[in-house]
Amino acid sequence: MFVRVFDKGKNLYYKSIVYGIINSGYYAKYIVINPLTNNFELINYIDENSHVQIEKIQTLCDDWVHYKGTELSIIKKLQSSNKEIRLNSFFGYKEVFDNFDFLSRILQDGKVSIESSGVDIKCLADINEWNYIRTQDDVNELMEKMVDFHDALMTKLVVEQDFLSTKVNAVFDNSAWFGIVELCFEGVLNVKLCPAKENYSNEIYKATLKLENETIFWADGVVDNEEDCQQYSYINALNLKWRKL
Repeated sequence: MFVRVFDKGKNLYYKSIVYGIINSGYYAKYIVINPLTNNFELINYIDENSHVQIEKIQTLCDDWVHYKGTELSIIKKLQSSNKEIRLNSFFGYKEVFDNFDFLSRILQDGKVSIESSGVDIKCLADINEWNYIRTQDDVNELMEKMVDFHDALMTKLVVEQDFLSTKVNAVFDNSAWFGIVELCFEGVLNVKLCPAKENYSNEIYKATLKLENETIFWADGVVDNEEDCQQYSYINALNLKWRKL
């Protein structure tokens, strides 16, 4: 599972693989890596003001284990020393659950340094298949390769949803410059398709690609935001990855 997290203390967003989820629903706490502090941290899904702090980008968790009830007996004794802990379920990587020292420290203190955690750092499952847009330099590199999407044609747009998230895959024919490229927008927030009007062509003259607050905004015209997109297609998402086809 891959998520965007809001760091209230620093008023900043970051992204992380999820290593485990303690409890569920309103009371869920996520074990993530905060790159701003170099710590594993235990983050409430919903804060004390009922604001969601965790937004799901990728929901794949096929290799996770799910423990509840008597399966949690090995760490239930923690509740006797810290009455705020109510451990009802664990959903995550088995090696995290089996690391009793790590799990007990993060439940007690809310954070554990990466260096002292004894937990292996995970990579995204498809990291070798896609180029992830993580920084402004990544944005600039893609726009340079695609020549700002000049003369590109969106030949395919596929929307996929599960119960927790939405993904959009868009294929662009940029053969005059870079080739056939697939963009995958994950954790989609908004999407709008605005085809060319009669007597106009669907080729893009110049596109917009922006990274801000760990969200990505793409439009098939030169715009500042969604409000400027009355006559343009756009996609706003929590994550973007791309590859040549």
